[in-house]
Amino acid sequence: MLQKVAIHQTRLRIPGVGVDARGVCMGARGLVLLPGLDRLVAFLAIYTREVALTQVLASMKPEVVRSALGAREVAMSFDAVSSDVMDRVAAVARLTGAFTFTGTTRHFVQYRDAAAPFGYDAVELLKSNAELCLYHDTFSQAYDLERTLELRQLVERLSAEPTQASGFDSGAAWVLAAAGLGPPLVRHFAAAGIAARAALLAPKSELGLGSSPWLFRLDAVPPRLRGLLTQTPGLSLFLEKTEGAAVAFGYEHPWALAALPVFRPGELVLFPGENRPALVLELPSVFAPVATLVEPRAARLLPEDAVQVPAAGLPRVATRVRLLPSVAASRRLAAARLVGAETEQLRKLSYIVSPQTLSEARIAATDQGVFLIQPVAGPAIPLGALYAEAGDRIYVPLGYELVPRLAPELLLASMQVPEGHLLFFHGDGTSSALPAAAFAPLAQALLDPSTWTEPTARAFREELAAQLPTLWLDTLGLRPLKRADEA
Repeated sequence: MLQKVAIHQTRLRIPGVGVDARGVCMGARGLVLLPGLDRLVAFLAIYTREVALTQVLASMKPEVVRSALGAREVAMSFDAVSSDVMDRVAAVARLTGAFTFTGTTRHFVQYRDAAAPFGYDAVELLKSNAELCLYHDTFSQAYDLERTLELRQLVERLSAEPTQASGFDSGAAWVLAAAGLGPPLVRHFAAAGIAARAALLAPKSELGLGSSPWLFRLDAVPPRLRGLLTQTPGLSLFLEKTEGAAVAFGYEHPWALAALPVFRPGELVLFPGENRPALVLELPSVFAPVATLVEPRAARLLPEDAVQVPAAGLPRVATRVRLLPSVAASRRLAAARLVGAETEQLRKLSYIVSPQTLSEARIAATDQGVFLIQPVAGPAIPLGALYAEAGDRIYVPLGYELVPRLAPELLLASMQVPEGHLLFFHGDGTSSALPAAAFAPLAQALLDPSTWTEPTARAFREELAAQLPTLWLDTLGLRPLKRADEA
């Protein structure tokens, strides 16, 4: 049994419920009671297309509750930020057949509607120890909590549905390619001048694309590529809906994914459709432009353009050494380059690294940054731009390899690197050669000598200046005080 809250009424029976500045009866939290999971899906499908869940996502808690009769329902509670947010939630709830309540802890009362513009208050509280007590104008019911639902798991469990829209827009797209289709697609994108990046994925049975599937990211899908990407077996096109989530072309997720900030960085969730489960991929650390993955082509000479050159004067055909992302490259951390504030972080790390690392690591300070040679056996320092050893005295960025694949001594000789110098290839295409003698032990470079003083010591006297009297005791006799006057 409920009664309507009157204007300017301040005393209410529901614990933790008061009136806001507009006189509306509200608690610290709101609650939506839905008959089942299908109604929860419908509720969020409508709500996320109207407004993002950013305001209430951190406090949203969907739970399965059970009444005394054993009926299971879904109670979704959240922080009642304002009456405006509660009004929007109540409107969507009425559309999906749900009830809206407001409260603070255990007791929740029906939120305001057209019949009671300032809200409701209970005439009498339920005498129950249940975790949830709801008061509505048609019922008053106690519920026990059964389990909590994870919103991210609900998102991944929902399959994408077919849509009649074309689905192409100016947004980014992802392409999954079978192992055999990856290299031809790289060459096709590079020849067509498509802005795309590519990476190799770890083998995953759920993908069904072979041992080494490819993943491409396109800034946009040009019209001339749409037929190729959507009709070729072994290629799957996904349109990005928000950062970290993409839906298969021709399908749409029931919820507006852009309004659900539940996707973790470093992961990509793909919704393939056709009632297949979502694919959760760990994004590779290296995505290379497709233009860097194709082999350079030599210009074709016509017979009439050929020039006869004597053997002694043959020109040298120079090939530039390039860095190429590779999954087979060395993964051992061998060196690092620190710039800017990273040197200060190195000083802070020096207090916690092992003595072996301090003694074996070597460091050199240059105008291009601080270069650090990691210890061979001890734990490395993962700070700054990381390098792997590509050969004797040659270092390349971690996850890359040099092409053409020349012998280290031949590469050093062709680049005229002096003996005793270390050659570093950087990610921006530049290279640096540092003398090995410029590197000093890390412990010696980080040590900041402290000032000290020598106090003046004072010698103690060998003996006291005054002689101590000698005391002894005699017998007192029969009259011990006879000489007291004389004293």
